[in-house]
Amino acid sequence: DDEIDKMVRDAEAHAEEDRRRREAAETRNMADSLVYRAEKLLDEEAAEADAEGAADLRAKMEATRSALEGDDVATVETAANDLQQAVESFVSAMYARATQSPDAEGGAAGGDAPGGDDVIDAEILDEDEDDS
Repeated sequence: DDEIDKMVRDAEAHAEEDRRRREAAETRNMADSLVYRAEKLLDEEAAEADAEGAADLRAKMEATRSALEGDDVATVETAANDLQQAVESFVSAMYARATQSPDAEGGAAGGDAPGGDDVIDAEILDEDEDDS
């Protein structure tokens, strides 16, 4: 009984520390995942990206990587939040450019299918009904 009580007290005493460690791990994982997604976004959209937005995104990615190398969770969280805002700005700017230029998606996306004007309006008659 004494051992069980001691184990319960130890668990309660370390609960706050365990919670902080879990939050730190979750924050670090989120930041690492965000860096990965930002890298992938830059790789996939490099041709359409404006230089200033891409440079800002790269700078925020590097700041987040540097924060991840340290032990300060608050710094990691701040860097990750800055990176998230940079990703959102980058995507918004890309979307704005894509909607401004009609040729951005290849031109054919507007519904101009080849042969699309060759529609014949016809009525189908059932020959069996006409005979009765």
